[in-house]
Amino acid sequence: MNCISPAYTNIIKLWTFGVIVIYGSAVNAQAAFTFSALSLQPPISSVGSTATATCNVTYTGSTTSILTWKINDVVVGQYRIKNNEVPQYANLASGYDTSSSTTTSIVNTGDTFPMSLEIRNVNLTLNQATVSLGCSVPGCITQVQLHIKECSSPTPNNVPVNPSSGVYNTQANFQCSHGSTLFNMNGTTGNTATKCLATAEWENEKIVQCWSAPTATLIGNITICAGNIATFQCTATGGFPSLDRVEIYFRNQKQTLVGNTWTSNPLSSSNNGDIVECRAINSYTAMQEYSNLGRDNKTLIVHYTAKNPKFETKFTDLLINSSSGYLLRSDETLTMNCSADGNPAVTCTWSCSPTNCGSLPNTCGINNVNVVGSTTITCAVGNGVCGGGTTSITHHITVVAITRVLYMVVDGTTTTASSITRNKTESLSLACGIQNQNEMNTLIVWKKDGFVRSIGSLYIPSVASSDDGLYVCETSDPFGNFSTSVSLTVLYPAEQFQITNGLGTLCEWGTVGPQYCNITFSLNPVTHSAILKKNGLIADNDFKYKPQSTNIQNYVFMKNQPTQNDTGSYTLTVTSSTFTPVIFSFTVLVSNPFVVPKDNTATIVGAVLGSIISILLIIIAFLVVKLYRKKKPETSHPRSEGNTNTAADDYVELNQPTNRSHTSQPVVRSQQSTNYENLKNNVNVTRDEQGYADIQGVGPSVATTLNDGYETFIGRKYENTAGQSSSK
Repeated sequence: MNCISPAYTNIIKLWTFGVIVIYGSAVNAQAAFTFSALSLQPPISSVGSTATATCNVTYTGSTTSILTWKINDVVVGQYRIKNNEVPQYANLASGYDTSSSTTTSIVNTGDTFPMSLEIRNVNLTLNQATVSLGCSVPGCITQVQLHIKECSSPTPNNVPVNPSSGVYNTQANFQCSHGSTLFNMNGTTGNTATKCLATAEWENEKIVQCWSAPTATLIGNITICAGNIATFQCTATGGFPSLDRVEIYFRNQKQTLVGNTWTSNPLSSSNNGDIVECRAINSYTAMQEYSNLGRDNKTLIVHYTAKNPKFETKFTDLLINSSSGYLLRSDETLTMNCSADGNPAVTCTWSCSPTNCGSLPNTCGINNVNVVGSTTITCAVGNGVCGGGTTSITHHITVVAITRVLYMVVDGTTTTASSITRNKTESLSLACGIQNQNEMNTLIVWKKDGFVRSIGSLYIPSVASSDDGLYVCETSDPFGNFSTSVSLTVLYPAEQFQITNGLGTLCEWGTVGPQYCNITFSLNPVTHSAILKKNGLIADNDFKYKPQSTNIQNYVFMKNQPTQNDTGSYTLTVTSSTFTPVIFSFTVLVSNPFVVPKDNTATIVGAVLGSIISILLIIIAFLVVKLYRKKKPETSHPRSEGNTNTAADDYVELNQPTNRSHTSQPVVRSQQSTNYENLKNNVNVTRDEQGYADIQGVGPSVATTLNDGYETFIGRKYENTAGQSSSK
């Protein structure tokens, strides 16, 4: 770098010698230069970078003068300045890595020109070193002090850098501490990558900042009695950028502050657990992304005395809550829970007669209490805060027996009778009940003969004989199913008269053999008397009573040899001890001998008569046909006497199936015979038989049907059928 040619070295030596001679002879000479202030770029240099010293020089002399660059007292380079010549530079060996520059133009007296000195690869040993430019005349000098250092952390804006120090061009990252975020000063997101510059600064260190949330503090009493007010203050410290304002939110609603203080309205129990929040706002927490920072909150604890006491039962299916208290089946235990709204939580005290409940613990829930007999249980609850006392709730416990007895009510009167009696057409009202049926919504069902008659009560406006029977009342509810019954006996006079072997009220007799009328009727009670009259006169001689084991009674009026004198109107008067006599009227009609009693014999006689009539009609039809045939003239045979055709030639067989074959065997016909023989089944056909016949196994028939797979048509060739000849 400092190599100089030998010739140029000699010139420098002569020039230096001359300068020394001149300097020695002109100690008191006037300086040939004036200087502007010497400056450094950069003012502070990072280790390893280049520092440049510059100034402007004005040449005021007219003779040759020397300008010298020094670092501290070490000469690092010289310029020879001569009027009307280009400045000449000599870089001297100094141990520093330097280079200098100035104008390359001719300098004349009075010219001003720049001069600079580069000091490369500066290090910390040059820190505070003096760089100067001067001439040999006293006072002819300008100088500046070097400032050398490493890039360091944190930055002037208090942004940490990792690594925390570095020389020129060291790569690093801005690294904000936890809870803060790197931003540019204009609020945009900063770039974390940086490097050490020649100015001993980190790149972008002047425009990045670590923004953080202020620390918010909420001050106030959180435990308050219902009806009182709450007062809170919101303060904030720290954070970057600086604090803008504070806000207080209650139940997520922004509140109005006086300074930094908020006073609530009177609080109630519903405010227990509500949140009061202090929010510190700066440019950082004002951003939506970071709005959850810079907050402090407190949860209100609102005390209030016990209210709304509750009494509950658990784990018992057979316990029913009714309007008058609780129903408990005697074989069940009681599990109870007493509670009330209150803050802090309430405590409970139970009271019940020891003979009914035994000793009860002072806990809000008690289990498996064996209650003996109906009693009253009271639970007192309280928490002793805010001047409040206790509040209580009382319930009556009714113990219901496992087995309950139903009671019966007949026509509005309670009875224990198992049977009742009613006359026909009278009304009847039945009801039954059971203990605590209203509280348990007991279902009451009346049944007769296994069928449901009514739900609830049963009312029969007019009792009929069919209503007689056993009535069962069944109850059903969560405590069990029970039943009771009552038997109804219906009393009624004789009714439902019927002649079982007659038509309606007519008893029709013949004159042959014994004839009778069988009369039935029903009544209750069955004790009675009966009188048979004809035309108002007693006719009991032929009147028989057949005792029965049921309410249906049976009388038989019989004549061994009826006559026309037995025809007439009859009355049967039935008298019982309970009802007025009942009269049944009927008629006996004695008719011709063919009339038989209306029983199975009549059916047989009718069948016989029908058969006889059918036979007579068949005989008559046969005679008519016979007479008709005798009167009909014979038709002549169309063939000549010499015709030698066989009987088989006189018949034609039609419609034979194609899938089966049948061969008719010829039969020799006698010349004297007028009969024709069926070729298949050997059935003789006379000449008198005209028309068509279907040959079956049993002979000719009217309808044509299958004949072992054949439909066979038999006809004489000389006969015309329906106007056409059968020969084809």
